Amino acid sequence: MPEALNRMTSGVAAQVNKPDDVPRVSKQPKSRPPVGTRERILRTPLPYYSGPYSVGMMESEVPAREPRHFSEIKRHHMDLLKYETVLFSVFYPSVEVGKANLQKGRINGVLPRPRIDVAKCYGKFSGLPPWVSVAWFGKASAPSPLFSHVNKLSAATIAFTKLPAFRKAKLAGHWPSNQNSYEAGYETKNAAGTPPPGEPEKPIFPTIIFSHGLGATRTTYVSVCGEFASYSFNFISLEHRNGSGPRTFVNLPSRRNSKQEHEETKVDHSSEARGKGKGYARMDYVFPQNNPRGTMPGNERGVDWELRRAQIQLRLAGIAQAYHVMGLMNSERGAAIAAASLCRQQDGSIGGSSRGLKGVNWDAWEGRFHLRQVTMVGHMFGAATTVEVLRHKDRFEYIGQGIIYDIWGGAIQPREGCVHRIASPLLGINSEAFMYWPDTFKSIMSLCLEAKDNNALCWLMTVRGSVHISQSDFSILYPKIASLLLKMTVNPRRAIDLNDNARL
Repeated sequence: MPEALNRMTSGVAAQVNKPDDVPRVSKQPKSRPPVGTRERILRTPLPYYSGPYSVGMMESEVPAREPRHFSEIKRHHMDLLKYETVLFSVFYPSVEVGKANLQKGRINGVLPRPRIDVAKCYGKFSGLPPWVSVAWFGKASAPSPLFSHVNKLSAATIAFTKLPAFRKAKLAGHWPSNQNSYEAGYETKNAAGTPPPGEPEKPIFPTIIFSHGLGATRTTYVSVCGEFASYSFNFISLEHRNGSGPRTFVNLPSRRNSKQEHEETKVDHSSEARGKGKGYARMDYVFPQNNPRGTMPGNERGVDWELRRAQIQLRLAGIAQAYHVMGLMNSERGAAIAAASLCRQQDGSIGGSSRGLKGVNWDAWEGRFHLRQVTMVGHMFGAATTVEVLRHKDRFEYIGQGIIYDIWGGAIQPREGCVHRIASPLLGINSEAFMYWPDTFKSIMSLCLEAKDNNALCWLMTVRGSVHISQSDFSILYPKIASLLLKMTVNPRRAIDLNDNARL
């Protein structure tokens, strides 16, 4: 394998000249429904999805089946990486939402709640003062002169941006139109088609599980999540509570059996660990001790393996739990999940909606998803997580294939001999800017060779003119910044389309 890698990477830096047969005229993004007046006036919007379905979205936070802590890493004399609940968003094909509920049903805010707190930690993550990131991202609600001024500034970015998905919309019960959207345009959206021969009257949708990258949340990749859902996928986007996002809040389960839980699971349920007596705990981005630039390629101190291994193990536990919850939703247990969900506004909780999962017709969800041959998808650190999922087929036997975006080579765990190897189909999609790092390219090629050595199909492709944030919503929300500062040359919506075409 080392010889093969050297042959593949030795000429990368020298191949500067581009081939002559590269098309010079770029194609336009896919046909999508037009945005409304609200988006045209207030902010550059996230585009509606191009698939034949509208998209519904709901959120759930449920207690972990086996709460525990990972590793012996501590901060302020307390366990750092605690696994108590699992939070995720579900994007799914939905029925058409009437015009009367078009704006009312859409979900406010690209940042998860509470948005001001998350915006502050984006500043910390990027090395900016909190007031700068709040002014850039947030929508303040505190009645103070400072935040009143921030409110005015925040209108210039994403304070008024709504997601192109509809809260708790009805699950689609029809097959997509037989007419090709490339030919007929977005007018084919939500049109019912005839079931294929031998298929049931209502379609059964395949499932995708998504793991986000460093500094991201469950709503950082809405363009990706919803686009998949609009093409008949059930898409689960996790928010990992392991210090890899800017800030997340954990709504703690009931304290009724806290003493018993502490004895059985070794999770610290003291008042300090519970957020100083509150019903929730806060988890901010965790920088490696004495090495805050540990994610940079060529970092002399290398990767904090103890921290990254523990974070990946916590992520794997969350993935298994989210899959378990989807299995319950698929088998007449959705009402029980809704009752157990902590993602609703109640005494001591934070970040939920006023109605939680009330009003969902769970009977319509029974038997509507394929829970075998699930696709695992990840970006950056999430891509490294995806690799671990694919390597542990004994633990994640329901995962059939994986897709990785801009994988962080430094977080790829060493292979454990011949026991845990990639033996499932693998698709790697990279931004052009990310592939300029030789170490990154070499890491990606090693994964491809690992898969091929086990007779698994493997593809690797690069989206020309794209940058690292082209895999997320940020390039769409801030196209001029991505172009001027990051040197992105591809149309950001076209970049998303190219990614989607390869994935679908």
